[in-house]
Amino acid sequence: MQSGVNPYTASGWPYVYPPLTLYLFWPFTKLSVHAALAVWMALKLGAIGALLRLWHKRFFPLDARRAFFLFFLTLAFNGALFYDLASGNIAGFQHVALWFAFAFLLNGQGLIFGLILALIAQVKMDLMFFVLALLVVNRVPRWRDFGYSLGFFFVLYGLNKVFFPEYFHTYQAVLHALATYNSGVNNPSSLAFLIDLFQSPRHWYRPVQIPDWSFFFYGLGVVSVLMVSARAYKSYRLQTKDDDPRVVIYFLCIIFGLINPRIPPYLYPLMILPTLFILEQGRMQRRWPLALFLIAMPRADSSFPSPIAVTFHVITVYWQWLGLVLIWWAYCRYLRTPNNALA
Repeated sequence: MQSGVNPYTASGWPYVYPPLTLYLFWPFTKLSVHAALAVWMALKLGAIGALLRLWHKRFFPLDARRAFFLFFLTLAFNGALFYDLASGNIAGFQHVALWFAFAFLLNGQGLIFGLILALIAQVKMDLMFFVLALLVVNRVPRWRDFGYSLGFFFVLYGLNKVFFPEYFHTYQAVLHALATYNSGVNNPSSLAFLIDLFQSPRHWYRPVQIPDWSFFFYGLGVVSVLMVSARAYKSYRLQTKDDDPRVVIYFLCIIFGLINPRIPPYLYPLMILPTLFILEQGRMQRRWPLALFLIAMPRADSSFPSPIAVTFHVITVYWQWLGLVLIWWAYCRYLRTPNNALA
């Protein structure tokens, strides 16, 4: 941008975030490439450490009994945490900011939660899904904070067009190009899964246009998931006097991953803590098969010989997402069961 090059039309992979976010990366332009990479990696590692500490202090105490946590963390969802670290994507910082926002919400500071959410959603707009937390985490909906959060988000987003009209136009063109969804290991999402069901296997690793039937069944699936989830949530509120708002946050995270039309592997760390919570509910013999389902299958693009990977390729490609389906169903059962016990 300083050299007069439009980052949205530059050669190579274009910039895919709103123009205002370019200032987040301005300090790195003062460093050499190698120094910038080193600083970025250090910040990523620090973000992981901060996230684990936050989980331990506010959401999921990591005592000796939960040593399984560390094993699960390294392998869960096709090594999603390592994928995020290796890819260098900004998503890891968003995970930390989002969980800090959740902590503010649990402390009754809904306005701060909404403002933080509006800020981080400037980078990945689909995170505004979690504004629903202001309406469902507590028994009394926070409609005022909900409105402030939405208003702050749209005002910030609108400033991109005010201050960078040319960049904003090309940014919208980039967003339009993203209407072709990558399917396969780079986007193990619900919509991509349906695309692969309706497309030839030859198209599994390249962008494809959304077939009408895929879009129709995706919409039907989203509506169904939201309706079943709403019934489970209502049942939880009616039969539980001392409900835990953290459970609702975990449930929202799983729903977000399940219905999101585009969810690259580096967004799956968001689902690790909610998955660990539900794995602790019920009897041990019900817990381990599900855990092994999520961590034991070789990667779909792995050279490790696996008859399952050859025979059921589409299953191994979407292993993470299929695991989310099971986790979501386990949450629905948990919320609708008296005393929230999975027998």
